[in-house]
Amino acid sequence: MHSPDLSQELIDLVISHLSEDRATVLACALVCRDWVPSARGNLTLYIRHDTLITFVSLFNARQTTFRPFVRRVYFPDRNPWAYAEADLPLSLPTLPQFSVLLSLTMATMLLTQRLPPLSNLTELNLLFCTFKRYSDLVQSLSGLPLLRHLTLLSMKWKDYLSGDRPVLPTIELDSLNLILPNQIPQEDILFSWRPRRLQLQSYVQSPAIFLTMSRYLRYLGVHLESLHLDNPDVPSAMEFTHNSGLQHLTISNAVRISVPKQTVGVSPHILRHLARIVGFCRLKSLTLPVTPELDVEVVGYEMLSMEELVSQLLSSDMLADDLEVTVDVARGKVDAPDWSSTIRATEAIIRGGSIPLSSSRVSIVRCHGGRIGVRIRAAV
Repeated sequence: MHSPDLSQELIDLVISHLSEDRATVLACALVCRDWVPSARGNLTLYIRHDTLITFVSLFNARQTTFRPFVRRVYFPDRNPWAYAEADLPLSLPTLPQFSVLLSLTMATMLLTQRLPPLSNLTELNLLFCTFKRYSDLVQSLSGLPLLRHLTLLSMKWKDYLSGDRPVLPTIELDSLNLILPNQIPQEDILFSWRPRRLQLQSYVQSPAIFLTMSRYLRYLGVHLESLHLDNPDVPSAMEFTHNSGLQHLTISNAVRISVPKQTVGVSPHILRHLARIVGFCRLKSLTLPVTPELDVEVVGYEMLSMEELVSQLLSSDMLADDLEVTVDVARGKVDAPDWSSTIRATEAIIRGGSIPLSSSRVSIVRCHGGRIGVRIRAAV
């Protein structure tokens, strides 16, 4: 059977979104033979550290036929807190032979050489990896001309204090997810990337880190459309005067929900920070990820009901445009068997007669994956 109404470009797009749902992709390919080439060329390889040698042997075997069909490769994914790094010098030369490779993920790896040039790679995720030389990191990123999505979590390199450091080329990105390294040179790295969507994290909360973040936001200017910060105190130390293009803001750890007490713990001064941000940015969405906990009476957190939180947002006169506030419920400390009931209880906290639904500016939306939205319309 043909699919005359679907272009090859649309077929490829659908399959890319179904990449993890292999059964659905295969079912589509069985029904429409036009889907077969794209479905077959959509393989994902998961290669553990204890199977690297076997993988290289299989890869180099004459009868191997899967090389032209691999789009995503995941190398060792172990507990990053164990600080046990696996070396994979034998595997790196094989990567360029994956001719349609789009995404590469490496976790807890010790990279004793640079990554080979990968002309088609659009997504690179390096999680808790260590490069032997800073120059290897620079050369690795320089060999990825189509890179659009980059994640670097706690990157390290062993020679960061020695000699002259090469400069990274400027790279335009769709998204950047970064845990700032606790070593020099931070700004050498940051100012080489210009993402539209940025997620910034740091284990060290210091004035120097905040200053670096602020300088980076100024550098990105109106180019930045989406920002995710992991610390509610970060906005107080950052300048947003140059980020008038910012539309979507996520601030983690600003709101915590106590299901038993039906109360919300709100980070102090968060509303003032938000008011200052929207003084320069016309936000379209604000996402506040929360963690349901047994007790949220944290020192310094103001205890509010959801009604009070929404009322403060309504009365803060900070909405320059329609704003959708999404309470994104994470599993947190709630045991897996209680997950469904926790979602229902959290929704009850939000719905339970506490939110002024009579207001034409407030509505509630239920999203997938435990996300419960409060949509607040700007005042006329």
